[in-house]
Amino acid sequence: GGLTTEVPVLVDSTAQLDHLEIGPDPAIVPEVGAVLTLEVDGVLTSGTRVDLGPAVTGTTYQVSDPNLVSVDPDGRVVGLAVGSTQVSAQNDIYSVTTTVEVRDGLPELRLEVPNSVTAGQAFEATALASDDLGVQKVEFRIAGTPVATQTVPPYTLRLQAPPYGGSEILVSAVVFDTADQQVS
Repeated sequence: GGLTTEVPVLVDSTAQLDHLEIGPDPAIVPEVGAVLTLEVDGVLTSGTRVDLGPAVTGTTYQVSDPNLVSVDPDGRVVGLAVGSTQVSAQNDIYSVTTTVEVRDGLPELRLEVPNSVTAGQAFEATALASDDLGVQKVEFRIAGTPVATQTVPPYTLRLQAPPYGGSEILVSAVVFDTADQQVS
């Protein structure tokens, strides 16, 4: 059944590991729950760089504050809380450390309203809001003017269309996260 291919690999016994380098720099996790893969390179005495990030290469990882990030054996960092912490990678006798910053991501918002309604008909505008740390409130606006604020989901505003046709209602919403960052 299968196909087998052989490829010769030349092993240079004169090149030795000189030091480790870690990146990216800066190492930023954009929001709680997001993932960043650390890049650990071994720099050989010949100047050649080799990928030493995966656990199969013998690299291990340590975190100074495990409440802020977790790191799996292959260097994938998951943001657990906002803040900065040190992450160290070690391979053989060599080690390197970087600062990893977890940021509070911006909230996300999608507004659902019908494309059209019958004159005089009631309809709903629903804001689908989320944030990595929490939604503080959703503010509904008509023609840019705030008309209602809601602090618990579902974020829904019931509206009445004017009794005459041909007009347009400009409905918008703004979501605020627990750090007062806002997206409209």
